[in-house]
Amino acid sequence: MIEVEGLDDLEHALSRLAGEVSQDTLAYYGKRHMSTKVEKEAKILVRKRTRTLQRSITTQAVKTADGVEIRTGTNMEYARFLEYGTGRAGAESGIEPPADYQYGPSPGMGPKPYLRPAWDKEKNRVLSGLIEDLDEIVSRVAASRWDSGVYLLAQDAGGD
Repeated sequence: MIEVEGLDDLEHALSRLAGEVSQDTLAYYGKRHMSTKVEKEAKILVRKRTRTLQRSITTQAVKTADGVEIRTGTNMEYARFLEYGTGRAGAESGIEPPADYQYGPSPGMGPKPYLRPAWDKEKNRVLSGLIEDLDEIVSRVAASRWDSGVYLLAQDAGGD
């Protein structure tokens, strides 16, 4: 018969890990990486006529039914027109807008995207940063209990 010692400690460590990697924790680290990377890059790329749009770009953590979404964007009405273009010039640009976006029949203007290029440039750094943060959390929780040597397999000489 094989006996596993320390399962209570393991269960405690796993529940502690679940607490440490909560939706709030993911939101915190996700927002930190998005704001220091994607938001910063979008502010560099955006057209800066008055800097109003540039100053309005922010990153927010939004709770959804599926968990947490980290969003970098702006609440300025005209921001969509810059990102996707307008009229025929926007429609012919090849940039795919959201489903609710209408280009209209006018000649319009071509897009001057800043959010999508910022995400495309920084997404690997954002994801790598999140992985590093989560790895650090898991390592910290694991080290607090697993280094104590309580998880032993013991062979019982009494048979099965």
